[in-house]
Amino acid sequence: MSIKKSAIYQALEARWAAGEVTVMDGGIGSELQAMGYPPVDEGQSRAGVNYTWGSMALYDAPEIVKAMHRRYVDAGADILLTNTFLFHRCVALEVDGNIDVPVDTWHEKARLAVQLAREAAAEGGRPDTAVVFCMMIQDGPKDEWGYNGPSYERGTKDWEWKVPLDYLRELSAVLNEDPATRPDALLVELGPPIGEGDTFPHYEVLIESGIPLWVAYRRNAHGPIGIFGEEQESDGDVFGRAARQFEEMGVQAVLAHCLPAEKAHGVAEYLRQFTSLPLGVYPNNGRYDMWVWKWEHDHSAEELAEHARGYASEGMSIIGGCCGTRPEHIAAIAEAMRR
Repeated sequence: MSIKKSAIYQALEARWAAGEVTVMDGGIGSELQAMGYPPVDEGQSRAGVNYTWGSMALYDAPEIVKAMHRRYVDAGADILLTNTFLFHRCVALEVDGNIDVPVDTWHEKARLAVQLAREAAAEGGRPDTAVVFCMMIQDGPKDEWGYNGPSYERGTKDWEWKVPLDYLRELSAVLNEDPATRPDALLVELGPPIGEGDTFPHYEVLIESGIPLWVAYRRNAHGPIGIFGEEQESDGDVFGRAARQFEEMGVQAVLAHCLPAEKAHGVAEYLRQFTSLPLGVYPNNGRYDMWVWKWEHDHSAEELAEHARGYASEGMSIIGGCCGTRPEHIAAIAEAMRR
């Protein structure tokens, strides 16, 4: 299937071609946490063990999801990510009978994720805001979902299971069903480890959807990076060569994300040696442990805006924020890019 780009997506491309930077929104799960979702019962320390990182709000608190998107619209974001980072876990909970809903309710919720972002943009007077459906394609065992953080020995780098290709085909069909809830792009976040000679069947299936595909990795020019900026063993130019392969496959953008702001500099200049694709960056801001975000050791809005100026000068076309970045940070970045 050929890539079918919406008018909104074509407008993004025109801006990139003109040398403009487009601003993406900030943290989704962390902002929902700041807004009180999920509610914390007395004596509970991990926000109800928020192992869907807020995706379950599509089932029990869609009004909060919409209000969260509106905050970023008002801050000046040109691109909104849907509240679906760990949506595949909601699907698994449905299949296993852990959620008391009719079979395949997730079809409706996937479309609702796009709808809520579209409505927030329209109500904020920004109907031309792009909506990108984000997802993870890797995971760990279900019995470990409640434990993920520095105080637990396993993390995303150890997740070896990947979502079934048939699930991605079904999700693609669901998102293509109604033009009103078809996203402008798809985004795979925390892309799995890259090895020499890897093929990328999950990306191939998503490209077949006809919806533009973006892929994001927690990596910089030197190799994989930990969530707090821990340098991991360098793997040479494997990221750059993979980016070249992604472009040949039909991926439409490559991004670096969920790493400290200072660690993301140099990525655009490095990747530009291998690909002509639009490049993006959205760093985290603060500390994370066991499904709770903590605003510790974080940057001010102006400090992140200064980093954004650097990213733009290095060649990034998409700049936003990951976990811990809030509407005031995105507003500062948007103002810096307007200048």
